[in-house]
Amino acid sequence: MSKHMQVYFHDESEAESFKATLAKYSTQDVFIDKIESDDDIMLVIPTLPATSSDPGAPPVPVSQKDADMAFDFESSDDNRPRHVIVDFKVVESDYENVLKEVKNSDGLLNQAHV
Repeated sequence: MSKHMQVYFHDESEAESFKATLAKYSTQDVFIDKIESDDDIMLVIPTLPATSSDPGAPPVPVSQKDADMAFDFESSDDNRPRHVIVDFKVVESDYENVLKEVKNSDGLLNQAHV
């Protein structure tokens, strides 16, 4: 089964660079498109949740539900407009790795789709 993803970038150069990183994952229907505005969209950053194994983090109890969720999503402080979107499908087994690539590439996700 695959997951649909849309990753927002400031410009086409950032989007092309991210698209190149997707080559090592099982993706389908990858395309880059320009968008008019991202004003009405709540964009979020994928983040790893703090765990007791993080340096300096206090021990915290982790429920089974929390253990199954490897990523959290938080609002971005970056208010610069994002004019380009990379739209694609990724197989579920590669989803978490692609989320890491999104974070490393300074991409943002639409909160409605995560």
